[in-house]
Amino acid sequence: MLNMSPATARVYEMSQIKCMTIEEIAQTLHISRRTVESHQFKGRKIVRDIIRAII
Repeated sequence: MLNMSPATARVYEMSQIKCMTIEEIAQTLHISRRTVESHQFKGRKIVRDIIRAII
C-alpha cells in the first residue's frame, strides 16, 4: 500500500479500514502495543504526505 513497508501497511489497514483497536492488532500480529502505535504513526504520516502533495 503506497510506499509503506508490509508491516506498516498491514497495521494501517487493520486500524483504519477494519477499525481494529491497538490491543486487537497487537494480539492478532503478536507484537507489542508500542510497535502497533509506531506503525500507525508511520502509516498516517505517509498518507498525510501524499494527500498534501495532491492538494
